[in-house]
Amino acid sequence: MAHVIRMYNIPSPALIVNGDQTQVILSPGSGMTYAETGSNQVSMVGAEDKHAFTTFVNIAANGTLLPFQAIYQGHTVCSVPLLTARQMDNAINHGFLFEMSKTNTYWSTQGTMKSYVKNVLTPYFADTRRKLGLPPDQVVIWIIDCWLVHQSAEFQDWMHIHYPHIIILYVPAAPTDKKDASVTKQKAGSSALVVHPSKFPKKENATLAQQIEVLDWYHMNGGHQKDTAQHFNKIYPNLKIKQPLISWWLKDEEKWHEQWEQAHHASEQTAKRA
Repeated sequence: MAHVIRMYNIPSPALIVNGDQTQVILSPGSGMTYAETGSNQVSMVGAEDKHAFTTFVNIAANGTLLPFQAIYQGHTVCSVPLLTARQMDNAINHGFLFEMSKTNTYWSTQGTMKSYVKNVLTPYFADTRRKLGLPPDQVVIWIIDCWLVHQSAEFQDWMHIHYPHIIILYVPAAPTDKKDASVTKQKAGSSALVVHPSKFPKKENATLAQQIEVLDWYHMNGGHQKDTAQHFNKIYPNLKIKQPLISWWLKDEEKWHEQWEQAHHASEQTAKRA
């Protein structure tokens, strides 16, 4: 994280957000009941049933608490609290999200993650950049854990295309003092995610120099986006370049070249003074 902060000149802890999902049990039991002394089996009401929902909590490094996202199992609005529930209007006004998973579990999904990014995370970063007098493309950091949905190619590609200035850093999966901290595992169904905390995630954002290199090659080699993506995936496999990303870069090509010229000019001026 220190390397990213220095490389992209992230000036404020308000631009670093850490998020995590936690289970909230609606009716937690005490684990105690009445039964005759010496009973071999004791049943407890609700002990076998878990009624819960997921809360996605995010907080910035300066202490700013972002609105929560609550995720409920189900496919309809009947799964979430009523709009007339006590304090619901207050929660809505503060930007809280109450969403159904549209699955048979209450865990985060592609849909709920994208909803949080669009409705809470991105507006927070935009407002913070504006308050700090920073440009809209100021790079920011989002720290999340190694949940299967977080590390999926679908979610990473979506973030890379729509929000390239949000760099995702992953928290190692359940490291302990007894395990080798360089390689840890988290079960995800029948497979396992392997994380190397000493390295960056496999997916990386392209630097301005890499963007210019890709765009220049595109124009000099026939202007085929798919061919360009295939060519640079061999050179920069961690960037995972695809045709939609190149298309998005081409739309703002003038801006990228202008920024490159400014950076090159500033570098020349620094060299002359030296």
